[in-house]
Amino acid sequence: MMMQLSIMDNGRGSILAGLALATAMLTLSGCGGGDTGAEGPDAGIIDYPIAYVKRPTPLDDQGEFAQEDIRDPLFFGAGGNVYLRNRATTSATETNLTGSLIGTTGDVKDLDVSFDGTRLIFALRVEDPAPNDDTIPPPTWNIYEYDILSKQLRRIIQDDITAEEGDDVGPHYLPDGRIIFSSNRQKTSRAQRIEESVANGTTTGSFAALEESGNVHAFTLHVMEDNGSNLKQVSFNQSHDLDPVVLSSGDVLFSRWDNAYRNNTGFSLYKMTPDGGNLQLVYGAHSHATGTAGSTIQFTRPREKQDGSVLVIARPDTGTFGGGDIYRIDVNNHVDFDRTTSGASAPGGQTPATINPITTTTAPPLGGRYLSVFPLWDGTDRMLVSKGMCQILVNNQARICTPDLLANNPTAPELPPAYNIWIYNPANNTEKLVVLAEANTMITDVVAIQPRSLPSISPGTTLDANLETEGAALLHIRSVYDLDGAFNDFGSGIADLATLANSATPAANRPARFLRLVKPVALPDPNDDPTLPDLANTAFGPRRALGMQQILGYAPVEPDGSVLVKLPADVPFTIEVLDAMGRRLGPRHRNWLQLQAGETRECNGCHSHPPSGTPMPHGRVGAGLPSINPANWDAVTLNTDGFLFFLPGETMAQARYGRCGPAGSQPCNSNPPANQFAATPDVRYEDIWVAAGNTPNPALTYAYADLTTPRPVSPGCEANWGPACRVIINYPEHIEPLWSVGRGANTCTGCHSTRDAANNLRAPAGQLNLTNDTTDYPASFIQNPDQLHTYRELLFPSDRLEVSGNNLVVSTTPTGPADPITGTPTDVPVTVNPPLTVNGALASTPFFSRFEAGGTHDGYLTPAELRLIAEWVDIGAQY
Repeated sequence: MMMQLSIMDNGRGSILAGLALATAMLTLSGCGGGDTGAEGPDAGIIDYPIAYVKRPTPLDDQGEFAQEDIRDPLFFGAGGNVYLRNRATTSATETNLTGSLIGTTGDVKDLDVSFDGTRLIFALRVEDPAPNDDTIPPPTWNIYEYDILSKQLRRIIQDDITAEEGDDVGPHYLPDGRIIFSSNRQKTSRAQRIEESVANGTTTGSFAALEESGNVHAFTLHVMEDNGSNLKQVSFNQSHDLDPVVLSSGDVLFSRWDNAYRNNTGFSLYKMTPDGGNLQLVYGAHSHATGTAGSTIQFTRPREKQDGSVLVIARPDTGTFGGGDIYRIDVNNHVDFDRTTSGASAPGGQTPATINPITTTTAPPLGGRYLSVFPLWDGTDRMLVSKGMCQILVNNQARICTPDLLANNPTAPELPPAYNIWIYNPANNTEKLVVLAEANTMITDVVAIQPRSLPSISPGTTLDANLETEGAALLHIRSVYDLDGAFNDFGSGIADLATLANSATPAANRPARFLRLVKPVALPDPNDDPTLPDLANTAFGPRRALGMQQILGYAPVEPDGSVLVKLPADVPFTIEVLDAMGRRLGPRHRNWLQLQAGETRECNGCHSHPPSGTPMPHGRVGAGLPSINPANWDAVTLNTDGFLFFLPGETMAQARYGRCGPAGSQPCNSNPPANQFAATPDVRYEDIWVAAGNTPNPALTYAYADLTTPRPVSPGCEANWGPACRVIINYPEHIEPLWSVGRGANTCTGCHSTRDAANNLRAPAGQLNLTNDTTDYPASFIQNPDQLHTYRELLFPSDRLEVSGNNLVVSTTPTGPADPITGTPTDVPVTVNPPLTVNGALASTPFFSRFEAGGTHDGYLTPAELRLIAEWVDIGAQY
């Protein structure tokens, strides 16, 4: 039967006419006709076919039921296929659309439908022909499309070599005809690693990086044309970016795994333009502990509803056979479950989308679990859902969960839920069975083949053509003294921002002086290539979770706290605010940022994570409190150089950028470099704001050229700092040589060693041995052959040493547990705390305080050397 269909999408003004579907269509409702369910027919219903994925219940290699883990997008369950059902009823016939290609040995997932309802798109993987042969790479997940009208199935990327360069999952149509998807191919990042390797003299080259937990390759978002051409990477997270969908605005919403420093914040909702601009947190960063009984949930598989809210599957990482509860997220008015976009504390950010008693723990759920949801855009607010009933194993029999059964069998193992397809109607809180799964099968990823209005085509981010060509972007911070909309003096005692910004305030009194841009180091999987480094945990320093980091460069903080800096585009980075000595103020920023080539991104300032309560909104455009920097400055108010005039709304950084270039009306007091406002490897400050006739503040310069030891930058980058250049600091190459630099009587190893000039045995000064000669050490002293002794002396607790006769021995104290025979306390070693800590240079007071004015080591190390040590400690003191 052929039907002509003409539909207006509920007042949106989008009309789809003349779409011929070669199927009979019946309403998505409980319309009698012999179907199960108690609902009666609804007025004004339009009929649509549905498509879904059906597969056998997945088993692992041992034949046990497999648990899907959201952190592993490569999950494969043999036997999955896409099915088309011409009527949304239990009695309708279904057609297997992929069986001719993969039979019962491949798998499909992440099913979606085009906006006009004529095409299906999904990820497909064929069977591994040699699962036990590690020398043969397994087949990859590829994006496939099924044309409903022509009944044609095709792989989007036709070329076999290109298709097998990575695993592609989670496809979604963009309104401009392109396809956005998640992939571990990391196309742009791999090319950048080659450029970085050449520029910085390293040998790693191109590779696909692991996510931050080190288990699988990181999946990031990519876009391509519908023929597989023009493939490019658009997100640059160090862990996974999954499940992209297009909002009505044209922006892309997706689930991002924030796992910087292995903090495992969780999967939250982010959005950006389809080309990767204007990345921002949307919802959920501080709402993960809101599951059943405070359990941790992740916000996965988002779908926009017709009213602009978003449905997600809220579930733990694993342990629930992929299921959870359906939450409605008020993304337009909330950033967290109890925090609105305006910053007010108010509930309503998330609510269960059904009245069913669904739990989000790994315990057997009396109400069952939801695996997927697809909202209908027909004005009814109904949803197609994949729902499984709870089953447990009792006496080797599968039993449907009841309160008494669960109470009487608290340790009974849960069986995989029998996932079937239902329609849920919130108008009367009823569910109607649509597709019943056969025994030992599950049905997932249901979609309605329903024409919908085409979302707006995102205008994208306004781009600067010169920056775009250069592969660079601008970051503008209005004031680093802005902490969640309130003035933060960093303990300086200065009353307000206007006082800080006034040139009458000495620069030495301003706590924030510089900005450091830090980039995470991508780590390879040595199983991919034996030439890639296989790094032991000892290579990462005292805290493995911090990973490895490099420095993109530095920028000055203006007196009003504003910063405008150019940095490489399409690179994950974070920021650190520094004091006058180049030491980080405050904790590490725990989210990776990115900028599109040509983009200028502005943020108000900094944010905090209070010990209790949900933090204020931050990082989302239009959310949170207004900036504390009104930027209504003028030269008279600030007592600054009148030639550096301000346009309305400009921060001091913007005024400097606008006036100090060749196009400005007046150059700066000095002659700025051609590549002005680019992040630089050296830390430099010059007072350009001083009013005519006044004495400028002293300049500050911490330059690598002032080091007499190996510099942490390559010669080529030192001569011409470019987008691929990095500051790379490793302890043996760059920090260890400082201790043996000749400084006369103040040479570090002269006192910090176990032998004096006359070769007499002694305990090292301050219990700190800055030589690697441990010949005199007692055998009980703990060493690590993978790390230099001086490294461990600086960063790890050690035993106190003292001279006893002709030997160094471990100092002890009688504070241990009593001897069971004599009753006297036992001796235990005296512990010496290290002078440095990976918590940062400012937290390493035992070391740095000695080099301050009036300290015992005042003048022993140069400013450039102290800066090098401080930045190394701030970024994690990697070995």
